[in-house]
Amino acid sequence: MRTPKSRHPGGINLTERAVRLAQLAPGMRVLDVGCGDGVTVELLRAQRIDAIGVDIAPYNPEKHDYILRANAMTLPFADGEFDAIIYECCLSIMPDAIAALREAERILKPRGILIMSDVVSKKMAPGMPWITDDIRKILKWAGFGIEISEDHTPALITYAAEAIENCSYDGCGGADGLEDICNGVDARKLGYCLVIARRYQ
Repeated sequence: MRTPKSRHPGGINLTERAVRLAQLAPGMRVLDVGCGDGVTVELLRAQRIDAIGVDIAPYNPEKHDYILRANAMTLPFADGEFDAIIYECCLSIMPDAIAALREAERILKPRGILIMSDVVSKKMAPGMPWITDDIRKILKWAGFGIEISEDHTPALITYAAEAIENCSYDGCGGADGLEDICNGVDARKLGYCLVIARRYQ
């Protein structure tokens, strides 16, 4: 059976750091949006966290009932259903990240947690919605306040180097996969961040 691999800068180590910083605990109900292979979902469930993953095109060979096909802008869940929501390297490539974040605000409980790791622009770069100075503003518009923000640009540099070196990068598309996260922008203008935010009351 194919062993799944966490396909974002920082990989499983950054995911585990995010889980610790956000203080996710057993019994919490957590949604991983853009879950792909479901690696993060499996990590959380191993810690007795009630995790569900959604993806517009999930890779789900075992057809678990906790990994669903769904659009981030129209999630099939009730208001206030989740304690936390996770976006790993996916908001920056969504057609409407604000709509996705507002949907996150809808399904989170009051004071619910948002975990985001994603590409950001160090300088103004065409096609990149995540200009560094605007992240706080964008999240505020969507109903969230940032509690922790960390720079993990070295993880992006390592990821980019590995993708370029190995163009058959385990199904990710190699250099094409790098193009997906960079949106055609020179990687030298990009950074990578981890953000823990909380829904306002």
